[in-house]
Amino acid sequence: MGTANAKPQAIVTTKTIHVGSRRLAKAKAESKRLAATASRQDDASMALADKISSSSTASSKASSEESSQQASRRASRQVESERAVAASHAAATSTSRAAAASSSHHATSTHAKGDLDTRKAGKIIGNRNSKIYHTPDQAGYHMNSSNAVYFQTEAQAKAAGYRKALR
Repeated sequence: MGTANAKPQAIVTTKTIHVGSRRLAKAKAESKRLAATASRQDDASMALADKISSSSTASSKASSEESSQQASRRASRQVESERAVAASHAAATSTSRAAAASSSHHATSTHAKGDLDTRKAGKIIGNRNSKIYHTPDQAGYHMNSSNAVYFQTEAQAKAAGYRKALR
């Protein structure tokens, strides 16, 4: 049949009546007036439809611009956070490499008998196998030197991936 966008067709029925010329002129004038009114209403309807269409287009354009701006902001925030994560990861990697180099230097200076060197006060000693470090005031500070890793500070031990002993 018809589509949803098709204009409805006006049904015009005519009937012929024999009237005088005065009545005919009056009827023609009324017909012209009604046709002009219908034309103005059609024009107003079309103008309103165009206005609604343009406003919805502008609205959708504005909302799409806003959503693209939000997406852009979200993407820039994500890039910034990824850069921050990469920077912190790089800093942690360089710190852990420095700590590993420091700890490997300290690990090579153990005594031949397997005794732990705790003569220097304040050294942090980590267990290579368990990845746990001990401070001088904790139990387990004296351990076999074959598993020992030495750190100058707790921050170095943490950067190397060790955790503090709970006891």
